[in-house]
Amino acid sequence: APPLGTAAVLWFEAKMTATVAEVLDHFSKFRISDALHAAYKLIWDDFCANFLEIIKPDYGQPIDPETYEATVRIFEKLMALMHPFMPFITEEIWQNLRQRAEGESLCRAEYPVVGRVNEQLLADFEIIFEVISKVREIRSSKGLSPKIELPLFVKTATPDRFTPLQGIIQKLANTSALTVVTEEVDGATAFVVKADKFFVELAEEIDVEAEIERLMSEIAYQQGFLKAVDAKLANEKFVQHAKPDVVERERQKKADAESKIQSLQEALNQLKVETTPDEKSPFSADDSDPCPHRLGAGHVPGIQNDWPPDRDHAHVHLSGGRPHGGRHEHARRGDDKKCGHYACQQAKHRDYG
Repeated sequence: APPLGTAAVLWFEAKMTATVAEVLDHFSKFRISDALHAAYKLIWDDFCANFLEIIKPDYGQPIDPETYEATVRIFEKLMALMHPFMPFITEEIWQNLRQRAEGESLCRAEYPVVGRVNEQLLADFEIIFEVISKVREIRSSKGLSPKIELPLFVKTATPDRFTPLQGIIQKLANTSALTVVTEEVDGATAFVVKADKFFVELAEEIDVEAEIERLMSEIAYQQGFLKAVDAKLANEKFVQHAKPDVVERERQKKADAESKIQSLQEALNQLKVETTPDEKSPFSADDSDPCPHRLGAGHVPGIQNDWPPDRDHAHVHLSGGRPHGGRHEHARRGDDKKCGHYACQQAKHRDYG
């Protein structure tokens, strides 16, 4: 079988084995609805949305015999897995997948059994599918045609992980061959998957304000996720009573989130808004300006209001170029009031009067 077909078959068989173990565990605990949901996700999300897309040949080309036979074999097992829930339709499909002997029935066929699961392969494919999803999101948000091939780069400590699977990214996300880099790619849209940072070069100029907004939103999400994981790991009862592998997974989630936040923050710092010398900004550090606020991380020039004689003043602060929901007044020097806006706190924004 071709490399893509071989990799896809190996991955799906590992995924199916893991799901069979999950389904049988639910059966043993009489959680029938959970068993059905696990089987449904395997067929709809993994088999239909991913596996078939990977093995699908180019338009007008036949599928190779080895991949075809492996797919039929997988489909038979899926029908057996679903047979307790949908006996009639699965029997009908199973009968038509290949020639059957007289009296042969899915009712008497062997139910899928648990085997050894290739956890590393599943983890690698999980990363691949997340990369594909991120590239598709970027393409959609920029309104780019699916026919446009996008250059893709990765900054990673484990480049060998992507070598055998990069063809799947190219096929499902329509990217160039994955290029490994050691430095940031200037002018590219960046995203993070686990501990790896990816860069997509776009055919159009990046909307800096929109990209800042996207990065700040992603950082906020990851910070919230990290807070939830930290709370779980700080729970002594959880750490003491949970299985060691469950606790280890939570610690890995924490490490991944911290790595993502760091990478996203680096990308955000590259896109900081800077005013040129000939631009008069209400936030510039100028002695003649009644409000010498400086630009900082996440702080974008806003709108200067008229200054009253007592030098009370207000700004409309923008986050990524858009109002955060209204304006707030800064206190005069000496007052105890502080600006509670997130972007101001990030910039260590001081009050002047």
